[in-house]
Amino acid sequence: MTTQLRIFILLFSLPVLLCTAIFVPAQNSPLVRITPKALSANMINNPAFAENAKGENFCWHARVGMDQYVENFELTGDTAWLDAGIAYYDFLISRMDTDPDGYSGWIGPYAYDERYWQDALVGDAILMTGILDFCVLILENDSLKKYTAARQAPMLK
Repeated sequence: MTTQLRIFILLFSLPVLLCTAIFVPAQNSPLVRITPKALSANMINNPAFAENAKGENFCWHARVGMDQYVENFELTGDTAWLDAGIAYYDFLISRMDTDPDGYSGWIGPYAYDERYWQDALVGDAILMTGILDFCVLILENDSLKKYTAARQAPMLK
């Protein structure tokens, strides 16, 4: 084996070995598991909401982790994830306000001058995207039709 080949193998294998050491967890490391109810409770009681109770800042903090309800259901098939998602979405909707134009949304202080309030259009969009992902899952899955009947009455008011 030539010196050049040995150097090439060393240079190629060293990053692979380092990545393996970094990204492969130790066998004795405990798995962190969270229940659906605990996830919902943690997200509803997000400490960031103390300083970001309204508007677009609220939305950015509230959006983190929203995908976990649908993703965990898809991984496990456990509808408790969907129930926990509904609890979180209901919390989000309860935090909406009505703008002077009569439309509901997550309005709040304008980022550059807190004396004024504004629509949080980006905030509305990022939160509704998470809720709509849930709705699409429900509507496209016949085994989840019980969720459509339970949710239609409040939505139609």
